[in-house]
Amino acid sequence: MASGAKSVPPPYLVESPSVRHAKSEICSTVAALCRENCGANLRALILTGSLARDEASVQIKEGEVRVQGDADFLLVVNRPKHQLASSDGDLIAKRAKRILSEQRIACQVGLGTVTSRYLSRLTPHIFGFELKHSGHVVAGDPRILSSIPNFDARDIPLHDAWCLLCNRVTEQLEMARELRCDRDVVSEATMYGMVKLYLDMATSLLVFLRAYKPSYSERCQELLRLARGNSTTVPFALDEFATYVGICTDIKLNRAGNSCITRDMWWKAVEYAAALWSWERDRLNGVPNRYQRLHGLAPEPLSCILRGWASVIRRQNWRDTRANVGRWFRLGLRGSPRNHIYSASTRLFFQLRHLVSSDATAEQNGNVIALRRQLPLLSTQEPLSWRELAVEVSTNYRELLVSTRS
Repeated sequence: MASGAKSVPPPYLVESPSVRHAKSEICSTVAALCRENCGANLRALILTGSLARDEASVQIKEGEVRVQGDADFLLVVNRPKHQLASSDGDLIAKRAKRILSEQRIACQVGLGTVTSRYLSRLTPHIFGFELKHSGHVVAGDPRILSSIPNFDARDIPLHDAWCLLCNRVTEQLEMARELRCDRDVVSEATMYGMVKLYLDMATSLLVFLRAYKPSYSERCQELLRLARGNSTTVPFALDEFATYVGICTDIKLNRAGNSCITRDMWWKAVEYAAALWSWERDRLNGVPNRYQRLHGLAPEPLSCILRGWASVIRRQNWRDTRANVGRWFRLGLRGSPRNHIYSASTRLFFQLRHLVSSDATAEQNGNVIALRRQLPLLSTQEPLSWRELAVEVSTNYRELLVSTRS
C-alpha cells in the first residue's frame, strides 16, 4: 500500500444527515424482519459494534451510502425453543441487505440470537463490556441491557484480548493473499483490514495494560496519554505505535481517507503484530514451555483444551471424526484447536515479507508446510503455495472458531 494506492471517495462523518438516515433505515429494516419472523417471541433487538457507537466507516459515492464492515445485531428472544436457527438468521440478514440495497444503502448485516438468560449470565469479556456500555436497543424492551452484570474493564480476561489479536491477524492473512511484490495497489477491503488490525492491536494492548476503553476515540487518547507518560513497558516504541493508531482512528471514524496509508505502514503492522503477539503470549499463563514456544502455542488451561476439541467433534460428522480421531488426539495433547489454528495463522502471517518478496512455494519452505500439520481440518490436496495454505488456515478459522468461544 504505497503512494500509488487508488483514491477513495471523500470521508463522511456519521453525524451527516445521509449517514444518520442510513443508520435509521438499517435498524428499522432489520427490526421489521425480526418482528415478522419472531412475533411475540421477540424480547429485544440490540445494535452492537461500531455502528452502535457511531464509529462505523462510511462512504457516500454516486448517491449510495456504503457501510464498511457489518451492522451487527443481537436478537433476544423469550423462549429458547423458539430461537432462530442460524440459517434463519442468515436469511433475515440477506433479506435486509437486499431491501437496503434498493434504498441505495450498501451494508452487510450480522444477526445473532440469544435469550435474556444469556445476557444475565455474561462473564467479563470485551464483547460483553461493549454491549453493556455501547449497545443500542432498536426494538423491544429498552431496559434489556441492564440485565447484563456490571463488571469493570479491568476484569476482562487477558486471554480474550489475545484472541482478539489472533482473530484480526487471521482475517488479515485472508486478505494478504492478494499482495504482490511487483505492485503497490491493493483492494479497499485489504486497506480497511489493515486499519482494523491497528485498532484491535491497540485494543488488545490496552486490555493487557488494564487501560481499556470502550470506543476507538477513547482508546486512541489513552494510548497517546500512556506514550506521553513514557513509563509503560511494551514490546515496541509506544509513541510511534500511537501515531499509527491515530491515523487509523481518523480513517475509521471517517475523518481521513485511505490515501494516507503507505506500504511501509502495512509492513510495520506485521512487525507490531508479531512483537505484540509474543509479548502477550508470555503474559497469559506464565512463560510457555519449550514445545509451545517452538510451535507458537500459548499456555492454556486443560478446561479450554477439552472444551475446544469437544466443539470440533460436535461440528463434524462421524466419518470426519473417525478419520481424524488419532491426529486430533495427538494435537489435543499439546493444545486446543483454537490455539493450533492461531499458531498456524500467526506464524504464516509473520513470515509475509519473505513470502511475498520471494513468492515462495510451500515445498520450498519446510517451515511453512510444517504449519499445516497443526490444522484440525485438512483438505484432500496439499497446498502448492503459501497462498493456498492461507486459504486452508482461513477455512479452519471460519468453520471452527467463528461464532464460538470454545
